[in-house]
Amino acid sequence: MNSRIITIIALLFASNFAYSNNDNSSKFGILGGLNYTSVETEWPPMIKYKAQYQTSANFYLFFDYLLSENFILNSGIRYSVISTKLKDKTEYSIGIDKSDLDFNLKQILIPLRIKWQFDEFYPLAGLEVGYLLSPELKDVSRNRVADISYNKYDLLLCLGIGKTIRFERFEILSELVFNYSLTNVYNEKKYDPEEFKTYHKTLKTIELNINIGISFNL
Repeated sequence: MNSRIITIIALLFASNFAYSNNDNSSKFGILGGLNYTSVETEWPPMIKYKAQYQTSANFYLFFDYLLSENFILNSGIRYSVISTKLKDKTEYSIGIDKSDLDFNLKQILIPLRIKWQFDEFYPLAGLEVGYLLSPELKDVSRNRVADISYNKYDLLLCLGIGKTIRFERFEILSELVFNYSLTNVYNEKKYDPEEFKTYHKTLKTIELNINIGISFNL
């Protein structure tokens, strides 16, 4: 794993324990469940793909910091798997085969989110910084991995809603969270000599997390 990521994780944990020593309102917990994932992608100027949603998994180790009576700062480290199928919808000339693709991505993310707690429900919103571990685009028709250059980092917008069931010593949580990539996962461009233009291939990830978990007071 990248040393910078390890450093950030260590600082995150250290800051939480320092904070929790002065405030008994901090919580520690874990969430996990299904990912319903897809991508938005463009391969200009001619090739067109349509993405299909696939299921995978994600896990989230988190801390909650009480900012006020109703507002909570939520952060930690999340591991996510994204997979989708890209169906080739390009209209080719006769004799050219279509090329369907499988896209798979594992990434580690550090969320920074705000929860607005009222009664047992809470909406949430924030950002996530992701580090791409193993992006792979496979040409299913030709059974080979496509030679694509990727960026190492991603930035995602997250919006969601959760519910808390409180017990004396712990809480049960359920969340439905939508994550949308604000940056381009690809680091690819193509020059068209006929139009004298440079085209950029784009790919942005989409996640719908359906999670359940547990949290404890620190």
